[in-house]
Amino acid sequence: ASILYVRQGDEIAVEGIVRYVATQIPILEPTTGLEVEGVIMYGVTELSANVSVQPGGVFSMPFVLPMRAPLNPNMPIHIFVRNVEGSGTSVLNTDTSIVVDSDAPVISFDVYRYPITSLTLLESDRLDLVTIDFVVVDDGGMADAPLTLHWAYLRNGLPLMGAGDSGEISQVYVEGSVYHYHGIFDLRAHGIDRLEDGDQITLWVSGEDLAGNELVGEGTQSLPRVPSLSIIEFVPSLIDFTIEPAHPVVGEMVTITAYFNNDGLRNGTLSVTLAERIEGLWKEYDTVEVSMGPMSRDNTATFTWEAWQAGTADLHLIVDGNHSVLLSVESFEVAASD
Repeated sequence: ASILYVRQGDEIAVEGIVRYVATQIPILEPTTGLEVEGVIMYGVTELSANVSVQPGGVFSMPFVLPMRAPLNPNMPIHIFVRNVEGSGTSVLNTDTSIVVDSDAPVISFDVYRYPITSLTLLESDRLDLVTIDFVVVDDGGMADAPLTLHWAYLRNGLPLMGAGDSGEISQVYVEGSVYHYHGIFDLRAHGIDRLEDGDQITLWVSGEDLAGNELVGEGTQSLPRVPSLSIIEFVPSLIDFTIEPAHPVVGEMVTITAYFNNDGLRNGTLSVTLAERIEGLWKEYDTVEVSMGPMSRDNTATFTWEAWQAGTADLHLIVDGNHSVLLSVESFEVAASD
């Protein structure tokens, strides 16, 4: 048996092959006048079509459904073969039926079922693995197939071109007429170095049910989901140095303290290494881990260095082992010993 999901007013074609019952061999050369009749009882209205059987036994019957919903949406299609020659008979076929579904599927980001994953709040530094859940309610039925999730970014109300993307979100569970969809997405903005306060992200889902009715509700393109986007980052910066003693001599131990601020709302840690450039090569000394809370000030990294030769000390800080991120230690002179 096969089921065709349709909407009121749809034009449909019922296609098939006429076969001999005993052998299931198609009628390759139909006799003159051999026809197939199809009947659909659409409520109290009888829809019928008669077509000639073509070589090979094939036929195609067109129907135009009324522009109204029937009382019973499930209707079998009665198919007869007419004008069989001689004493031959035909067998009624009701293997095919239609389901008229004119109600659009409704999407819902249900914060009661999925309080964390219903796109109410996103944080800018945690957009790489965003879990999303929603349900679609549809009495007629959804295909066991993914829907498409789209997202875009706005700045000052205007689209950030190329920053958004799309991806498939899978159907994971069905309970009656409720279909649960779930997925994990990388929602980071393409081509944008840093999101700013006031930037927005909009998300919507596209798809249709078995009858071709498109999704409606909050979370579709006409009414996208716009979660709160918090700009939360770890934003460390070097603000000062202290050198003690301020005027060391060769052989003295020098204490170098670097001061860092975190201007972001996310805590974080820097790995800071004291290094010296000697004849074009780097000599690395101690490494200090600097942990900083949100919006914290005067976080320190303290190093001890032996003044080993007179002149200007060529000292730098290497951040997180990245030699391309060098912070020059405030210049100071080492005096020769007496």
